[in-house]
Amino acid sequence: MAAAGVLAVAREAEPADVAGGELATRTALSSDDGLSPGDVVAITADADGREETRGTVVRLSAEKIASRREDPTLGEIAIHFRRARYRIVKQ
Repeated sequence: MAAAGVLAVAREAEPADVAGGELATRTALSSDDGLSPGDVVAITADADGREETRGTVVRLSAEKIASRREDPTLGEIAIHFRRARYRIVKQ
């Protein structure tokens, strides 16, 4: 699929929980570093840290984090990051 097609699909879709069902709740999941679903975070790559992504945590695991944010072009999106090699700062 071409980039324009992928963006059109993203624009029409709404983020969903990748594990199925409801989005994670604060009481259902938290991490050892104090992050919980519902927290607002800033995420930057350790390597260069030039681009920052801010959003609300919706999923956490020992290896991954997903945050939800509003994109001016695509609307509401969920972005998934591996936790390794990224700096995640609670805002």
